[in-house]
Amino acid sequence: MKDYYQILGVKKTASEEEIKKRYRVLAHKYHPDVSLIKDAEEIFKDINEAYAVLSDSLKRADYDQELEQGFVRRKEAEKEAGYKEPEKPTLGMFVAAFARTFFVGFVGVVAGVLIEFLIWVLGKQPALELQQFYPSIFWAGIAGLLLGADMNFNVESFLGSGYLGRTYTFLRTFLYALSFAFFGARIFGALNLIFKSQSWLPVAGLALGIVLGATFGSDGDGLRKLYQKEGRFNLFYTGIRAVEVGLIGFLVASVLGFTIQLVNPAFAPLWPSFFGLFLGVIVGATSPPNLAAYASYASAAVKNIIIILMVGVAAIAGIAFGYIFQPQIQNLVKIFIK
Repeated sequence: MKDYYQILGVKKTASEEEIKKRYRVLAHKYHPDVSLIKDAEEIFKDINEAYAVLSDSLKRADYDQELEQGFVRRKEAEKEAGYKEPEKPTLGMFVAAFARTFFVGFVGVVAGVLIEFLIWVLGKQPALELQQFYPSIFWAGIAGLLLGADMNFNVESFLGSGYLGRTYTFLRTFLYALSFAFFGARIFGALNLIFKSQSWLPVAGLALGIVLGATFGSDGDGLRKLYQKEGRFNLFYTGIRAVEVGLIGFLVASVLGFTIQLVNPAFAPLWPSFFGLFLGVIVGATSPPNLAAYASYASAAVKNIIIILMVGVAAIAGIAFGYIFQPQIQNLVKIFIK
């Protein structure tokens, strides 16, 4: 049974005027004609349904009675099933959660060391220097701490869906993308030492790392979703959207870079292109714009054509610029694989 009071965000003792004011605010926010929020149409239907009941005194009285009876029945069923109220968090529980978080971070550090050692073996380098482990330890430790925090504290739920929660999600996605990009370039760069003249491998590792890192970093429950069929689909869909928006960002940034180069010939458009791709992937993974929102009342064919055209143009532009600036991109990757 739906909780209409929770849907409208009012107390059970709210007056008719309070319910009406709250309905107007929510209707303006979630109306499909103006809102780009995901599932806005479904949310708007629930809001209308809740208002239709709570704004009518007779319907509201019947609903309150049904709600109370349902609550009593649910409590009795939980009692019969041996349900116990969850324990209130204690200081010891917080300490244990912090310990588990840092343990996951330590596991990440160990994984970074092992990856760097494997790269050294594959690269057949003459000497193993301690300083070459530092970047891998740093980025693997960061990823491990973030993973541990989400596993033990559910940070996003604690911060909520407001600015704090969104900021944390963006920062986590940003750091995941950086760490995965680093290891992608490092590992694929080591493979390049084995398969000679395959200069595209480090670039592929860098790009793949950015996409994978942003995809997993955009969801604090991403690791668990790998074990669920629906979860894997959601991660795959997030990755596709991240690539889509990333290529669009790459195209826009490249055009801007070339425009600046017309004024200043010494300016290299590589950097804006790279950061356009990087930030585009992150934005696409965290809160991607609904590309079909502007055609939400058009036919399904129009929606599909809009998306296909945008993805197609962005993909062609990305491939073209990647081919033209292949030497510069290789120089950029050397920063990661040294």
